[in-house]
Amino acid sequence: METVFGETRFLPDPVQEILNNDLPMLVLGNLYDHATPYPWSREMRTRFGKGKMISTPLAQHGVYLMNISGDDKNVEIFGCVEGFVNEYLLSGSLPPYDVNCFGNIRTT
Repeated sequence: METVFGETRFLPDPVQEILNNDLPMLVLGNLYDHATPYPWSREMRTRFGKGKMISTPLAQHGVYLMNISGDDKNVEIFGCVEGFVNEYLLSGSLPPYDVNCFGNIRTT
């Protein structure tokens, strides 16, 4: 049961997962994210078989467009992430592999 705008709706039990797993999804995951634990990001990545994942060593929630001022100590990490995400948003192209953006080192 859920309440949406004051209206009670009954959901089937158990709730079926409604998800198109064939989408070319790009998942971002921070190793020390306090709001979305990294294992959850990895699980989402595994559920999208055609998807790819970008990982960072950051301890925050959110990593895309986080270095607007350009003076953050993690500028290399943000630049790495933004390059891949911008390419995905502009062209729909995923990196050919999962990416780790750890400072000035990009690993596969």
